[in-house]
Amino acid sequence: MNKRTVERLIDRKETLFLLIALWLSLEYIGLGPFSYIRVHDTGDSFIPRYIAFVADFFKHGVTYWFPYMGCGVDRLANDLLYPQFSVILFGLFPGWLAYQLIIVAQLFLGGYFTYRLSKDYLQLSDIVSVYAGVVFALYCNDLINFQLGFAGFPFILWTIERIVDNSNKFGYLWIALLGIVYSFCSSLPWTLPFTLTAALLWFFFRKKISLRFLILFSIFSIAVLICQISPVWSLLLNSHASHRADWGQHATSAGPIGPHIYVDILLRGLGRLLSNKITLFLVFIALVISRFKSRLLLYLFSFYIFCTFGTSVINLVKFYYREHISFLGGFQVDRFYELAPFFAALSGACSLGLIRDRLKNWLFVNNGSTKSLSWSVFTVFIIIIFALLFCKSLLIKKAHIYTWLTQGSYASNYKSEAFQRVVNENNDEPFRVATISKGLHPSYANAYGIETVDGYINLYPKSYQKFWSKVIEPLTEQDVDKHYYFNYWGNRVYLFSPKNVKDDITFSNYYRLNLLSLANTKYIISKVPIIDKNLIPISEPKESWISLPAIDRAISNIKENFNGREFLYIYKNKTCLPRFFLTKDIKVFNSSSDLLNEMCVAEINSLRNTVYIEEKHLNNNRPSNNSFSNAAIKQEEYSPDRLEFSVALDGSGVFVVSNTYSPYWKCKVDGISAEIFPAYSTFWGIFLEKKAKKVVFYYDPPCRIGTSY
Repeated sequence: MNKRTVERLIDRKETLFLLIALWLSLEYIGLGPFSYIRVHDTGDSFIPRYIAFVADFFKHGVTYWFPYMGCGVDRLANDLLYPQFSVILFGLFPGWLAYQLIIVAQLFLGGYFTYRLSKDYLQLSDIVSVYAGVVFALYCNDLINFQLGFAGFPFILWTIERIVDNSNKFGYLWIALLGIVYSFCSSLPWTLPFTLTAALLWFFFRKKISLRFLILFSIFSIAVLICQISPVWSLLLNSHASHRADWGQHATSAGPIGPHIYVDILLRGLGRLLSNKITLFLVFIALVISRFKSRLLLYLFSFYIFCTFGTSVINLVKFYYREHISFLGGFQVDRFYELAPFFAALSGACSLGLIRDRLKNWLFVNNGSTKSLSWSVFTVFIIIIFALLFCKSLLIKKAHIYTWLTQGSYASNYKSEAFQRVVNENNDEPFRVATISKGLHPSYANAYGIETVDGYINLYPKSYQKFWSKVIEPLTEQDVDKHYYFNYWGNRVYLFSPKNVKDDITFSNYYRLNLLSLANTKYIISKVPIIDKNLIPISEPKESWISLPAIDRAISNIKENFNGREFLYIYKNKTCLPRFFLTKDIKVFNSSSDLLNEMCVAEINSLRNTVYIEEKHLNNNRPSNNSFSNAAIKQEEYSPDRLEFSVALDGSGVFVVSNTYSPYWKCKVDGISAEIFPAYSTFWGIFLEKKAKKVVFYYDPPCRIGTSY
């Protein structure tokens, strides 16, 4: 590559930032379907969730119930939308390619438009604007994947300002279209409240607040929010009864409430503030040499401080008033910290500009002529800074390679023949699986179309959290950290791995199989051997992965990254109850705690033949005393939003469905509405009387668009 080619490359910034994006995403894309995936908050949740979601769409069309995690949840409340950038990509391309396109788009948009914003509107020099783009692209790795809300924030700011400055009569149309596109690339609970607020503050700082701006920004915001009406509605409907409703009211995931919790919140913010050391170094120098007189730098760095330490102060205030804000306590108002890399990039670039300007005043005399030290000193300085950024990128890649080695590739987690064998064995009746979290995540099963009792879930009923707390209570009684982590946070509905597992796991020492059986858990998946008389191995490796030497584990992981996971123990639960069944008897309890405690010690036959119900849910719907002797259920239709059965019974009984209870599930028996009550605290039940029945369940939330069933 000659000098002229390099110069052209530098001049064509689109090409430059595309190459930067490709370098930063190299481990994501270099091996195709065998490449690295970010597991935390992505591979353990979003990737398999979207694979299942898109497959369900092609099979059933538009549905509102998502049955694949936690015995079923509302899809809108869990940010699963059809007209969404990620969904479209996963529908058009293989999952691995869709994921890689998202990553490259994220890195390119974030980097290039941070550069354009710095150069075009902040009037920074070309080289320091490139610095800004590189820094933001570098830290886009840590932004939330599967939507471009944060990575696309610089593009939104740049485009809005361009539309505001242009008197074109089509500006109102363009701003509305921009809002719609941005909404489809963003998330309501994850990004939009924060990016819209930050955008308004940005233009206030830019002194762009005028009547034209306010009209245009209002149109943009309305266009964004109109596309989010359904998820907003769903969140309002479901949040008050969700596991987030009382976050932190009595304790936190870090333990009982005390002074250390408040200190921990502030230290977390301080850690974020100090995390970008290059930025802090540059800002410190620039503030000193400018004597704190640079308005631009002070504003940008103030934004950075707010997005790091300031968000912890907000979190502190929210936590202090936690008992007065109800379910809103579960909303993460501190998520402005996701914008910290953007303002760090701009603060560093502005600081570099000030340093360069100051160096221009450092003069020396050579042969009677005065010359500036600007190029001789600043060029060395900027080369060192870019070298440090390059080293940072190498450190990030090192961490990603370690994750690739220890937690697997796309193919390892979502293209495993071991998982596929479970699917192939079951073609008729619905079933669920559970996963022990030692080296695995429960959501991996979702990528194969398998429903799970567990998962990493944004929002699900509080009743199910209480149920699951009983499932893992033997473990949490031994592990106080896991007790607080699940019961006072709870997004990870996991069969947490016991501490210091050496050879195998005695299942009953840590989990309650009777409750898992009630929830239609037909298989248990683990990387560690399990001991339990009711769990029959149907697939197991020749030797235990956990007993292998470290080097052999690494070699086996590398092989699995190309061939799919095979180092798995899969057990069939011989006490698993069917998803749908009829019971003769009912047992009534005064409270959910009494009910759950009784369920914990109940034999599986007792749970099969007797429905457990709270007194308050009975109302006047008690069945007659003439219980059935013979009964049969025939499943006629099974889809996420609709279940249809033919039921024949010669007496009264209770029809039980082990799906998570929601008040928006409706039922008709022979065309007449029937009330669904919470059975076993968190599942469904309806009372049936003698004679043949046609029973139809259908999901009909108020936020449903179109004709209900």
